[in-house]
Amino acid sequence: MITKALVKSIAIALAVLFSYAAVDKLEHYAQFSLQLQRFPLAIPVLFQQPWIIPVVELQIALSLLLPFSRLKGLFASLFLLSLYAIYLSCMLESRLLFTCQCGEPFQSLSLKVHIVLTLGCVFVTGVGVVLSGRIMGPSLRDLKKFPFVRPYYGQIDTSLVSSKN
Repeated sequence: MITKALVKSIAIALAVLFSYAAVDKLEHYAQFSLQLQRFPLAIPVLFQQPWIIPVVELQIALSLLLPFSRLKGLFASLFLLSLYAIYLSCMLESRLLFTCQCGEPFQSLSLKVHIVLTLGCVFVTGVGVVLSGRIMGPSLRDLKKFPFVRPYYGQIDTSLVSSKN
């Protein structure tokens, strides 16, 4: 019960984080697009259509809030947060001017603190994925008790099938 509540609270916190980030990116779209263009690695799709990132963030937030897609949302969050940590590390390595698009609460933080905060979110998301696996694990093990759930691969009767088509 506690594990389920912890996974749910992690998912809700991540959904709020992704929703806030997506809405802020859409609010400051021109500035966000310009910042993406200054990224040292060339990713043509993101340069031409930067709206993809906030839309994906909103989709992940929605999947985190729906119980049947929560595990997929947690995996997507883990992937996106890891990519964001790599992005921040590249910004640190390239020594480009980093302007924070995180909104009021995080604007005063340095780039290194952003990286640490993002890695903390990656860790918490990983904990959510592991705990979700533990929640789903017992239910998958119980399927072995029911023989009608497992497929039956008995002898196939081919006498009804004629070779003359």
